[in-house]
Amino acid sequence: MTDNNDRDGIDITLNCLIVPIGNLFDLPSNQVAQAITINTGRTVGGLEIAIRNRLNQLGLLGVQFSNLSLSIRQIYPRTVSERPMNSQAYISDFFNDQFQP
Repeated sequence: MTDNNDRDGIDITLNCLIVPIGNLFDLPSNQVAQAITINTGRTVGGLEIAIRNRLNQLGLLGVQFSNLSLSIRQIYPRTVSERPMNSQAYISDFFNDQFQP
């Protein structure tokens, strides 16, 4: 996490694993893991937009991902615990200093 002196939160970099199904089936294996930096004061919906924008930047055979439905989940390292992330929730609701699987 990086403190950006923003009263709305701090910038964090999330390691996002994209499961290549549906429109993402042709996603090359070296692009399924993406690091996305986002402010904790933003919503999960903002993270979804950032992921879609990154996919559009990859230029996969002219596919547009702006309407792609995403299922965002928080997964803790070294566990099998998954936590769905609602689009309207703030990133800060999921990422803090406490480990809460």
